[in-house]
Amino acid sequence: MPSPVFTAAIDLGATSGRVILGAWFGHRLTLREVHRFPNTFRTLGAHDYWDIGALWHEAQTGLRQAAAALPRGAKLASVGVDTWGVDYALLNDAGRLVFPVHAYRDARTQPGLRRLGNTRAALERIYAATGIPNVFYNASLQLEEVVAHCPAIEDLATRVGEGKVASNWMQQDVLRTLNERGGTLADFPVTPAQVADIIDRVQRGDFDTSRGREIFAEVLASGRSVADVVDALGIAAVSEDDLVSLCRELLGANPKIVADVKGGKEQAAAGLIGQAKKKNANVNPGKVRELCLRLIREMP
Repeated sequence: MPSPVFTAAIDLGATSGRVILGAWFGHRLTLREVHRFPNTFRTLGAHDYWDIGALWHEAQTGLRQAAAALPRGAKLASVGVDTWGVDYALLNDAGRLVFPVHAYRDARTQPGLRRLGNTRAALERIYAATGIPNVFYNASLQLEEVVAHCPAIEDLATRVGEGKVASNWMQQDVLRTLNERGGTLADFPVTPAQVADIIDRVQRGDFDTSRGREIFAEVLASGRSVADVVDALGIAAVSEDDLVSLCRELLGANPKIVADVKGGKEQAAAGLIGQAKKKNANVNPGKVRELCLRLIREMP
């Protein structure tokens, strides 16, 4: 009897998703649901978005469970994905997400739908090229709306060069602020160039993300430039030499933390960060942790 061929299928629906393990025996197919998970829109302001990170996590979880359910030595021959096929994600050249993923049922396409409905020639041309009727969830209508109403997306992603980072700031800071204050991206007082400037300084290690958000809030409130706000708040980048000296001082004063890290408990290094901030409020916590761990590893 030939060995079965095992495949996995990811089924994403509007309210739930599942991962199914299939086994083909040459004349018989068996299907087994190995993972099921809820799916829902997340509303931000007046629009609905997919929680794309959660969907990716659930798909990976389901595939791991499918692999774990295989007989010893067996492997998945293929993985298939079934979705509505009209949603999309905007990526930069590096494959990074540059904007939150709209849910296809979001109503933002209705104005474009009505405009097309009043232009018979355009409708016929689109149908002749695609075979797709004029439906509100068409990806072409979704893309047209985003480009028309959110020109800052392309600008910010290009300036930052790191699409996922730009997307995070758009969701967590820019769009959240618009949701609270009202208004549109077109009249938002913090420009894409200013947001990109803050992100660039965070990525250089001049300060951490929490300090960056403090600067963003002050630029928003005062209308001053990023550089002026940084100066006014007394924020200054800590030199590498000063950071090394500070970390050596902390390690000398905390032998137990050093011993714990040497024993494999790297999380113990978190106890050094608060001490570092007390000595110099401008230090980047991530750089402090990274440098302290490196110095400990270099110890005899």
